[in-house]
Amino acid sequence: MEAWVRVNLRIDTRAWAGRSGRIYMVLPRDEASSVEAVWTTQGRLLPGRLTSGERALVYAGTLPGPALEDQIHVRLRAGADWRSNSRRLNFHFELDAD
Repeated sequence: MEAWVRVNLRIDTRAWAGRSGRIYMVLPRDEASSVEAVWTTQGRLLPGRLTSGERALVYAGTLPGPALEDQIHVRLRAGADWRSNSRRLNFHFELDAD
């Protein structure tokens, strides 16, 4: 199974504005088949790749203000063991402040 999705992201960073840190996109592992996500960005965030159970760096540096915004174009791919017509993917973001 393969799908393409365009996502408008707005990450609330107001509590850390002006501080240095790293932001990761995370896709938790679940009991269903593994999913691979590969994305490109408009330039504010880093392009990257991750699979279920991993996290990938999408930003490193000083957080410039109350929000980081970007549009990402994501290709989602799952193996032949995909068993459903629908599935909830619980992407989220984690911040490691310096």
